[in-house]
Amino acid sequence: MLVENDGETILRLGDSAGFKAGVNNGHCLINRTSRDAVYLEIGTRAASERVDYPDVDCVFERDDTKMVYRRRSGEPYPD
Repeated sequence: MLVENDGETILRLGDSAGFKAGVNNGHCLINRTSRDAVYLEIGTRAASERVDYPDVDCVFERDDTKMVYRRRSGEPYPD
């Protein structure tokens, strides 16, 4: 199941989903079956990136020297 800001969509074998960078659309995948689920996630190989997880008050930032998780306020995010 793909869960996004606008609701849920059932994903079946062979389906795909894409998300445009910079669009505020929180999303996650949930396996509501008793079987294993396998998915392939593809991203860019950008030298740096910033990802915002507003539902859990978390920001992820990466550059070629480090990766940092923090709260949106700037405080460190708990391990």
